[in-house]
Amino acid sequence: MIDERTQTIEASLDALLIMWHTFASQEGIGWGYPSRAPASHQYRVSRQYDDLNGAIDGDVDRTLAQAVGHQVDKIADPHRTALHMNARNLASGVSVWVSPRLPANQIERARIVSDARDLLARRLIAEGLL
Repeated sequence: MIDERTQTIEASLDALLIMWHTFASQEGIGWGYPSRAPASHQYRVSRQYDDLNGAIDGDVDRTLAQAVGHQVDKIADPHRTALHMNARNLASGVSVWVSPRLPANQIERARIVSDARDLLARRLIAEGLL
C-alpha cells in the first residue's frame, strides 16, 4: 500500500517532469523569420506590473524547469533516457514513447523507469526542489 507522502511525491514529480519537458521542447533549431523589429530586439519592458500579469510566475517556472533539467543531466544512462521518455509520455498523456536505448522487455523497462524516478526524486529533495 502506498502512503500519502509517497503519492504526494509521485504527483509532484509528475508535475515537475511535465513542466521540464514542456520547457525543454520549446527550444527551436532556427529563428526563421524575425517576430520583432531588429531595432527593438534588445528592448526590455518595464517589470513593474509583472506580478499582475503572471510574468514572474513564468520566470519561477522557467527557473524550476531548468533546475530539474540540470538534475536530470547529472544522471547517467539508461536512467536519464528513461526520465526523458517518462516525461514525454506524461506530457502527452499516453504511454506510447519508447527509446531504443531502453530494454525492449516491458518489465525491465518499467524497473529502470521506477529506479530513475526514485533517483531523481532523491536528488530533487536534496536540492529542495521537491
